[in-house]
Amino acid sequence: MPTRAFAIVLLAGLPCLAQESQPLDRVARWRADLAFLADTLPRRHVAPFAHVAEAAFRARVAALEQDLPGWSDERAILALAGLVAMLGDSHTSLDLGPLLGAAVPLGLHGWSDGIRVHLLGKEHAALLGSRVVAVGGVPVAEAGERLCGVVPLTNPALRRARIPNLIVLPRLLHALELAPAPDRARFTLEDDAGRRHELELAPGRLGPDAARVRPKRIAVTGQRGQRWHHYEHLAGEGILYVQYNRCQTSPQHDLNAFGSQLEALLRDHAVHAVVFDLQYNGGGSSLLGDLLFARLAQHPPMDERRNVFCIVGPDTFSSAILNAQALKARHGAVWVGSPTGGTANHFGEVKVFELPHSRLRVHHSTKRFGAAKGREEPLQPDLVVERTFADFVAGDDPVLDAIRARLAAASRPAERDRR
Repeated sequence: MPTRAFAIVLLAGLPCLAQESQPLDRVARWRADLAFLADTLPRRHVAPFAHVAEAAFRARVAALEQDLPGWSDERAILALAGLVAMLGDSHTSLDLGPLLGAAVPLGLHGWSDGIRVHLLGKEHAALLGSRVVAVGGVPVAEAGERLCGVVPLTNPALRRARIPNLIVLPRLLHALELAPAPDRARFTLEDDAGRRHELELAPGRLGPDAARVRPKRIAVTGQRGQRWHHYEHLAGEGILYVQYNRCQTSPQHDLNAFGSQLEALLRDHAVHAVVFDLQYNGGGSSLLGDLLFARLAQHPPMDERRNVFCIVGPDTFSSAILNAQALKARHGAVWVGSPTGGTANHFGEVKVFELPHSRLRVHHSTKRFGAAKGREEPLQPDLVVERTFADFVAGDDPVLDAIRARLAAASRPAERDRR
């Protein structure tokens, strides 16, 4: 099954690239890494030219080989990352290693109405809730395009999920000419009154006294907890809400024991609807989810393939996509939420190889999931519900409200029949 792999992985202990005393020796090393990458990646990837013509790939390799002598190490890393991203596979990427570094102390999240500030130092508390409109003086949409040139963010939902975590890395931004220095990042923010503010930050950590957006209340589906899996029984409504955040299990997060708790609840209580929330799930082993769903499908209401819902969103990726599809196909689930970052047909089952000189790691897919010739497109919800920043602040839960409305509409004919 696919393993969760994303374009950028923070690798502890990855060595920085030292400048050689002889520039030609340094260039020769990069050329050797480029040649190794150009030969090895097409051989090891399950379908390297599914999205790009091999001739175009080879032409890019030739151009890079020609241009390398004039480049810095940072430029060379970006060039190799761009070559890997050219394959258009969100599971295949080059670890950017030395270009990552520490983040600036700024918490961002991508909502349907833009990237918003939800966490930052208390001295900047007045900027909470502001929308990011530019990075390093470059409009945020254009900054996103530059990032997509080196990171395979293959659809709008995946960009919405990942870009907020990338634009807080000043070393990467500087390499992409989006920051004034490798240890500074500059953001243009706009508040709800349309006023713009400039914020420049150095890498660092937020302390316990950091300013944060505090919702008036926590919506049931609105916040991912630290637990891999958890549930809430909305007894007054007959709804079992299951937040399934990782397709994984461990002694501390025992999925088998979790399944037993859910089965006991379904046996002992009148549950009329089951809601599986996969909107925060980035993957793992889809088999684990399939086994969990099969256990619960022995009990009402799942045994009748009715009143089953699956929440999806931009962070739904890899094996979580397969689980969402299984919930619909096998258990009659209705998809609710917004389009997914992962795609219905996709590559996965990731393996890794290392470039010989820079020691940068390359993640690549070894298996295709879904129809052999199917299009790689996000899952499109049956009930599209976009959650805004204002919903978050108010503690509103439009996703669960849409499910409640669907349940109410379905119950009205039954009530008329009884009368």
